[in-house]
Amino acid sequence: IGDHFAKTNGSSYEGELQLENVKTGSIFIKVTCQVMKPIETEVKLGFSKLQLEGKEQEREATVRALDESEQLREDAINELGAKEQEVIRTAEELAEKQRHHQTELTVKEKNILDQADIIEEKIQNYEEARVALLETEAKKKEAETKLTAAEEKILEKAQELARKEVENAEALTAKEQQILAAADALEEKERAHEDARKRMAQIEGLKAEVEN
Repeated sequence: IGDHFAKTNGSSYEGELQLENVKTGSIFIKVTCQVMKPIETEVKLGFSKLQLEGKEQEREATVRALDESEQLREDAINELGAKEQEVIRTAEELAEKQRHHQTELTVKEKNILDQADIIEEKIQNYEEARVALLETEAKKKEAETKLTAAEEKILEKAQELARKEVENAEALTAKEQQILAAADALEEKERAHEDARKRMAQIEGLKAEVEN
């Protein structure tokens, strides 16, 4: 039946189909199908995989940003004096109480919340300063680990030499062996740059979380 599809560009077939291993007889069929080329299927599957990986990385980055944001707040509160910490704790209890019971706050309780707002601004400033420092460090690391044009050429040459070694076309010279050794160090630098780039993305998420 595949031959019949080939005649119609693989989209459909309508007509008689001769029966095999019988003297006479045929059946009338009408079939429509969609044929995907192997390479097209492979590309679509590859794209779907990349989309899923991207979403998973985005989810992990969000979780890390939330965890880091919570840690920053905890560090900021630990930097406060005992009295300020007590005000923050009391304000959190009052906010929880109001959410559950919708009760009217007393003048004293409102005063505590006003104090808490001032302290919260102090906490916010602490968090933003810490994030700015983390961002500066990450940018420095990213810049330090970025390969120069010359280093990228060394890596390209090393890849050619690696293929040459695998094919065993000829023994590598001492100079070529040195290039391969240098490439190992550059690959490590390249991995460090990728880690630094990911860290920058995390800090962007953390900054957004702190600002909110």
